[in-house]
Amino acid sequence: MFKRYYEISIDLANSGLFDGIAHPDSIKLFGHRPSFSLAPYYNELAAALAKNNMYAEMNSGRYRRSGCEIGMNVDMVKAMQKYGVGIVTASDAHCPEDVGDNIITMEKILQNNLYI
Repeated sequence: MFKRYYEISIDLANSGLFDGIAHPDSIKLFGHRPSFSLAPYYNELAAALAKNNMYAEMNSGRYRRSGCEIGMNVDMVKAMQKYGVGIVTASDAHCPEDVGDNIITMEKILQNNLYI
């Protein structure tokens, strides 16, 4: 399941149709956890995004709804930063009170390389 998910994401990055990818690791939202490291997939996706001048979105919506980590997985953020992929933050607000939720926290994480 994970392999196919990231193969499709990499195909999306290589399609030339998009400027960015939102929720690049949203598969975790549904409680799926791999029994192996996803680092090779994260690196391959990050390399494809960089090659195609695309950005990745770090989104706080999952954290608000499910309490999982804020934004992208730590290893995914490291891969994006390693390949120089631009990362934008978003709150995925579905109602007015969620606008900007945890944006400052995510910006601090990215600016201070707190994941690295």
